[in-house]
Amino acid sequence: MESDSVNKKNKNLSIVMLSCGMSIGTGLGITYGVVFDNIAIGLSIGAGAGLAIGAALFNYYNSKTCEEK
Repeated sequence: MESDSVNKKNKNLSIVMLSCGMSIGTGLGITYGVVFDNIAIGLSIGAGAGLAIGAALFNYYNSKTCEEK
């Protein structure tokens, strides 16, 4: 029973963590766009940073929830 609830929680974990990372990356991208005076460059840097942050968050939380007890 417990493993079923854990599997349901982990099902959308990648989407949630990538969304959080992209939100952070969008904020960074807008900031970089203002600094570089070019929004396109800032958003591309922010998108890359957001994907990296989201992947790191997903790996961190996925390893925490899938540990054997």
